[in-house]
Amino acid sequence: MESQRKIQSRMIKYIALLLALVGVLASVFNYATFVRQYSRQTGKYIGQITDQVALNIEGYLQEIARLCLSPYYNSLVMNALEEETGNSQDFLSRKRVIENHLEEVMTIPRSDIVSVYILVDEVFGVSRTYGDGIPSNYTDQWWYQEALRDPEYIFLPNDGKTFSILHQIRSMDEPGKVIGVIKVDANFSRIKDICDRIAPDGNSTLTLEDGRGNILYTNGTIPAGRSIVNSRTIAPMDWSISYATAMAPLVGIARFNLLLNIALALVFIAIGTLASSLSIRKMLDPLYNTVGIMNRVKDGETSLRAEEDCTPEIAQLNRTFNQMLDRIAGMAEKEKQLITIAAQAEVLQKQAQFEALYHQIQPHFLFNTLNTIILLEKAGKSDDTVRAVEQLSTILRGMVNSDKLIMLHEEIDICDCYIQLQRLRHDRLQYEISIDSEVNMDILVPAMIIQPVVENCFKHAYREKDEDIQLSVDISLEGNDLLIDVADNGDGMANTMLEAIRQKLDDRSNEGIGLANIHKRLALMYGPGYGMTIESEYGLGTIVTLRLPARNL
Repeated sequence: MESQRKIQSRMIKYIALLLALVGVLASVFNYATFVRQYSRQTGKYIGQITDQVALNIEGYLQEIARLCLSPYYNSLVMNALEEETGNSQDFLSRKRVIENHLEEVMTIPRSDIVSVYILVDEVFGVSRTYGDGIPSNYTDQWWYQEALRDPEYIFLPNDGKTFSILHQIRSMDEPGKVIGVIKVDANFSRIKDICDRIAPDGNSTLTLEDGRGNILYTNGTIPAGRSIVNSRTIAPMDWSISYATAMAPLVGIARFNLLLNIALALVFIAIGTLASSLSIRKMLDPLYNTVGIMNRVKDGETSLRAEEDCTPEIAQLNRTFNQMLDRIAGMAEKEKQLITIAAQAEVLQKQAQFEALYHQIQPHFLFNTLNTIILLEKAGKSDDTVRAVEQLSTILRGMVNSDKLIMLHEEIDICDCYIQLQRLRHDRLQYEISIDSEVNMDILVPAMIIQPVVENCFKHAYREKDEDIQLSVDISLEGNDLLIDVADNGDGMANTMLEAIRQKLDDRSNEGIGLANIHKRLALMYGPGYGMTIESEYGLGTIVTLRLPARNL
């Protein structure tokens, strides 16, 4: 009982300390998160304001720029611009047509347009101010020459009180010919109206500056201390607009929230500690019962199970403990099965070695092959003799390594050598080995899995056929699997014989060699779904398919 009270006391202390630590960390984290998120939202908000004001100013500049296209909508003006001045009477008539049009442009009910000029061989213009505003040597001015060269609009800041937009005028009769320049001057009244829509609140300010840093507009002073600032360039005029808001109100709100969170955390810590102490006392009794059962299981009573009809926390613990006991029992059973499978695999491995040895010492295969080599040598075909000896050596080397993994291309070489040796004695043999270009030829496969299938064709498929022997080995990919199809045009099998062979493949006993052994080797090595399948039709031939993973394990 004394130990139980000590455990309860320590747990309550740890919980109180943990709650205090969590409360403080949560409050600080909440403070930092609030400042960061509020700053991000504020930055996003003032960014939207800045973007909207900039877009409105750019839209206004484009609106002014469209006035430069007004001459194209008046054929009389275009004709007058393209005429050459003759006598004074012609000049006055031409001047009247052009300036009447410019007066119509100026009569637009807006006060921001200061003056409009058309510069051809003469200066024509209308202005709200006195003087023509165009220097006598305007043809030497850079802005005039630039407007003649550039087909785009030319935006020209002036003295900080007005700005100009210029655009070349092209001939209607001769496309591409520049006949003059139109120049529209405007003041900042409309731009000021756009900016005035953003009313300052004492903690923020909107500022418009030109490319030289001169302030064209501001609706307040920049807030003192740290500020969140967002700027954007108004490209056509090389102006920049910025919106700044002070961080002080934001930090003040965040600090108040921090103190409030800490105070609330202390209250909840006290409540949580009291509630935890009551819950701990209620939980410990079933926990001690579980510990007792665990000790008994440790002593060997593995059939015992913990009681799950108790508090939810201990019930979850007991349920997990019971699941662990069930899993241990299942693992013990699985271990027995694995031991059995390992024993079967060892037997099959020995059978595979026996089968390889059996193939090595088959007298008729060695006799026929060696006899063929002797005949080739007697016939003076030294190159064919050497090639046949090398092929026989490749097959024998594969038989010696039948219990190992070799690369796919090495297994294919063994198969190819075997078929070529058989072809020396079978003139009617036609064969093809086709390999999909995406197949990895360096993956590891069990040795001697293709050659026995091919040999089986020579043993059984052509016993009663006199026609040409056609044999194909096709290697391809199907998803993540490697398929090896060995097809022949031999006698084929009746359904009863085919079913008997299929049952032999599925037989789990360790009896039998040949194709069944290859199937079991692949199934044990790679798992269910891998191995051998056989399709056959009597009189038409047989297809044996080997399926194994297309990657190394």
